[in-house]
Amino acid sequence: MQYGYTMMDTARHLEPFCSGRIFQDQSGQQGQPGFDRLLDTVQKGDSVTIPSLSCLGSTISQMCAKWGELTRRDVTVSVLDFPENPASRDSLSGFMTYLLGTEQTMRRNSQEARQRKIRKGELRLGRRPKKIPPRFGQIRQSYEEGTLSAREAAARLGVSHTTFLRWYHESTGKTGKSGI
Repeated sequence: MQYGYTMMDTARHLEPFCSGRIFQDQSGQQGQPGFDRLLDTVQKGDSVTIPSLSCLGSTISQMCAKWGELTRRDVTVSVLDFPENPASRDSLSGFMTYLLGTEQTMRRNSQEARQRKIRKGELRLGRRPKKIPPRFGQIRQSYEEGTLSAREAAARLGVSHTTFLRWYHESTGKTGKSGI
């Protein structure tokens, strides 16, 4: 029997790439239920077509592990974007070139996905902002009364004076007093 397996984004439409049943997993989901169903289905002598080795995992070790699971079941695996049989010893140089290209493509796709998340506001760059400590209200009041400078207030909170001033401005909506 002929089967196919792929892993892809949920937003993309699956284009048929083989004549048999295609098992699919979504990138980013927990586990790979589609791959597990494929392993339960295939039998000795079947063939499995995958669009790219990157469908088997995001690291070379993941790819090798899944490749091994398929070949242990004595199935023929075809990779559409690698016309030669990757299992062939004669094509080791070509296979290594293919792996390098696959890794670069995966890295580029990962970077593009990260950039999309940043643009959508789903991912924040830089360090996580420090949480305002509970004592901030008392120290802010002393700062407003003029009994503490911004640097003294910041030292008591264990942060820089610029962090204290940012918290102060965010909490009061004021933009003036520097107190440095």
